Amino acid sequence: MSKIIIAVPRGRIIKELKKILTKTSFAPEEEMFDDKSRKLSFSSKSKEIKFIKVRAFDACTFVAFGAAQIGIAGEDVIKEFDYSEIYAPLELNIGHCRLSVAALKTLLKKEDPVTWSNIRLATKYPNISKEYFAKKGIQVEAIKLNGSMELAPSLNMCRRIVDLVSTGETLKANGLKEIDEIMKVQSKLIINRSAFKTNNKMIQVMAPGHSVKRCCFVDFLNTGPAVSKVLRSQVAKRSNIKRISGFNVIDFIVEKNKLIGAIGIYGETGEYIAIKTKIA
Repeated sequence: MSKIIIAVPRGRIIKELKKILTKTSFAPEEEMFDDKSRKLSFSSKSKEIKFIKVRAFDACTFVAFGAAQIGIAGEDVIKEFDYSEIYAPLELNIGHCRLSVAALKTLLKKEDPVTWSNIRLATKYPNISKEYFAKKGIQVEAIKLNGSMELAPSLNMCRRIVDLVSTGETLKANGLKEIDEIMKVQSKLIINRSAFKTNNKMIQVMAPGHSVKRCCFVDFLNTGPAVSKVLRSQVAKRSNIKRISGFNVIDFIVEKNKLIGAIGIYGETGEYIAIKTKIA
């Protein structure tokens, strides 16, 4: 059986992730949290799961192209790439910051943005930037930079930058001022849709049972809203079926062509949980 691969981002977020992952039954080896380690692939407490450590901006790409089935990515990256292959069901309440527009303080007094029809800016978020300024009727020429964004305005490369802001101290140190917030950002769990649908262990289960008591697993992601509503109402009518909130199924356990359980992540704690069917 192939392992489930989870792509986690390098950088500051790894410290916040450690607090979540070390509490789970599939915690990765300690070396994954070592900033000095050059290793990129890591085993876990579970034989079914391994981790890979990638650049924060690449996590979505690894999951979208199926190199990893699950990943962790910021909402900024998820929106910038907007991969149709990715499903982002769960907010992790870590990596909080904001994506903002900033400019040199010395230029702000001399400019009148109301008269602008176009603007040149530096960012690693060209798609988000163009969408944001298009709503203001301004056409964007985006210079793609992956770092040292704060230097661009002072070197006359551009009028504005669009970048992540946490405390704002880096902006202040370089004579910049945050002038607009585009979006608030936090990290989310992301899942490859194809793996979720087509993996031979990830089959959609018809609900509910007939005369036999059973645990019912319903994939509401891949079911239309009308069908979901009917399924929910039918499940609610049956006292022998226990409903669980905040539980995101990522895998089904099948033995001899029979469904015997499910594996998922509990949203409140990030705990990796296995559920076994009870058949009367």
